[in-house]
Amino acid sequence: MNQSSVIERLKKYVLAHPNITNDGLIKGLDSSTGEIVVVMNGEDKRITIDELENGILEKNIPSVQAPAEEPIEIMEEEEIETLDTPINQNNNIENLQEMSEAIKQKDEASINNALSTFAINEKTGSIDINKAIKIITDNSINNVVECIKNGKDLPSELSDYDIKGNIISNLQDSITDMQSLVDKSFNNILVYVEAAKLRNIVYNEAQIALAKNKYSTSINDRLNVLGLNKKEEVKIEENDKTLSMDLKPDKNLKKAGFADIFILTIIISIYAAIIVNLISKIK
Repeated sequence: MNQSSVIERLKKYVLAHPNITNDGLIKGLDSSTGEIVVVMNGEDKRITIDELENGILEKNIPSVQAPAEEPIEIMEEEEIETLDTPINQNNNIENLQEMSEAIKQKDEASINNALSTFAINEKTGSIDINKAIKIITDNSINNVVECIKNGKDLPSELSDYDIKGNIISNLQDSITDMQSLVDKSFNNILVYVEAAKLRNIVYNEAQIALAKNKYSTSINDRLNVLGLNKKEEVKIEENDKTLSMDLKPDKNLKKAGFADIFILTIIISIYAAIIVNLISKIK
């Protein structure tokens, strides 16, 4: 089956069943086989997209039948445990530049202290790097949309953004171009991709490129929904087939699943926002 078709069907399923995603039951997509990696009865299983849509998870795991009451979270695996010892408050990280520097220095104590302010998994009480990626993705998309709406340009320095990716200073008066906005905003997301490496969670270049293409295309979808793309079509072309062929299957199922889920994190964040905007326009 065509992989792009599987990805589209998987997106629709995840959006329709956020409780399953919250419970960490969908781990990722095996690019080499097109199968979905899921957790069933405590074990990793590979199933087809048809089996997923036909309710195999609901049939085997009764707890997922209850409606979800929490926002979408991508995965609970590979979480950073909260520290038992107090962290020096003088080492507080206040912006993305300081976060990036702490990551380079492998200052995990300061990084954990910062992440604990916004990226705690409510179920486990642990720091969830995937939740951090989702939050900064949401905020990065909002930054781009606001710039397009108001004819502004994003700041260029990481120090101009707080640790969640919100703009704190140096918003530029004149907009440059869409590609520049995409590049600047996606670079903010990559800060936490680097943070993930400290947990031995590594995304290869092809996976990052695919996630960026999904991100830029979905920004255009968001702009279309808001009616901000009427004068100029700024959609960035992507080639799913070529990118998919470049993805090398990882023999480590656990690592491969988490790497592919990065792409799903980007997809879920943006498409959930698009759906909310559509509902708002209808009202």
